[in-house]
Amino acid sequence: MKKYTKTHANKKAFDNHLKKIKEREGQYEISGNTITYWFGDTGIYNTQQKKIDFASKKGNLLTFKKPISWKGESKKQIINYGLEQDRKSGAIKIIGFGYDSPWYKSMKELIDAMDWEQMSKWHS
Repeated sequence: MKKYTKTHANKKAFDNHLKKIKEREGQYEISGNTITYWFGDTGIYNTQQKKIDFASKKGNLLTFKKPISWKGESKKQIINYGLEQDRKSGAIKIIGFGYDSPWYKSMKELIDAMDWEQMSKWHS
């Protein structure tokens, strides 16, 4: 992983650069007006949109960081048969074959619960 360093002449440029790094889910260290930053290698799922697209597609096998408990069994994977969203709260879950995922408060929370590092290894 390559690290980059940028020293900014003013606060506005610094803030804009930091915003872009955060949008790309980069990691960073700050020292004064200098940002050292890098982007993790998440393989084919290197953007939030790619993760959402994959998690939303019917038929995909999704792996979670924490096991899903179902009838006394723990399962870390689910085959996506569709997404269901609660109209009142906006909570979302994956409808799976035989069992569903738990409810998550948002799509971001659902995406964060998945093991993208492991799926990247398997799918690349």
